[in-house]
Amino acid sequence: MRTETRSACARLQSGTTTPGRHEEDRQSSCHRLPHSDAVRPWYDEEGLGARAICRRLNEQQKPAKRGGKWHPTTVAWIIDPAARETNRVRSAFDRAQKKEETRRTRASKILGSSVR
Repeated sequence: MRTETRSACARLQSGTTTPGRHEEDRQSSCHRLPHSDAVRPWYDEEGLGARAICRRLNEQQKPAKRGGKWHPTTVAWIIDPAARETNRVRSAFDRAQKKEETRRTRASKILGSSVR
């Protein structure tokens, strides 16, 4: 496993953020999304989840940032800005594991034995 992936996994497990990324930057980026001011009350006051908020935004035909439909992941980022970082690190970890498994499978085919 690569060093970057190991350190990303360690940060995910320990709950720390990536060096160089500031909490205020992550929080301010979610406020730039259109209709993000409507999402918080639906979550806080009405108790709606990300999928329900997403469905409501799409039913009201409110366009997402790039003019398309809303997705639950985008709504989750507005509700919890730290979710974006967590998902990014988790995705990187999953990709690294899949890449390592592919590498091992190819090596075992070439060598004719189980390389593990």
